[in-house]
Amino acid sequence: MTQVSPYHVRRSVWIDASSDTVWSHFESFEAMRTWYGIGHQLAAYEARLGGHVVTLVDIDGTTHRFSGDVVHFEPGREITFEQFWEGSSWLGPTSVTIRLSELDGGTLVELFHHGYERLGEPVGEMLDGFESGWTNRHVHALRELVHA
Repeated sequence: MTQVSPYHVRRSVWIDASSDTVWSHFESFEAMRTWYGIGHQLAAYEARLGGHVVTLVDIDGTTHRFSGDVVHFEPGREITFEQFWEGSSWLGPTSVTIRLSELDGGTLVELFHHGYERLGEPVGEMLDGFESGWTNRHVHALRELVHA
């Protein structure tokens, strides 16, 4: 299990389905893109340890590329991948951890974006910026797909 930094954004949703059913939406680029690619574009995703993940994000009318590798992959339970803003002054990547936990006959899905202290930027400002950028749209889209 990935240790989540104290500086993190957390978005979550409870889904009335087993963790195996929910995890089926993590198993391929096509499946992941249908929910995680909402609000930004998922350009690459390899569902395996060491796989590469690329997202394209529009910030104030300019597209920025974030990329990194899958550093933790536990099917049915958790995936963590790094996200480095290419061309930025960041010293290191942030991490995205998505964790599934069986709870009350369903699955709690928690999405953490963390590791802002690795950027070499004022960590409080980074947390504030990312906190305002994330919504629940990704986890809600995943819930809708599972129930479709």
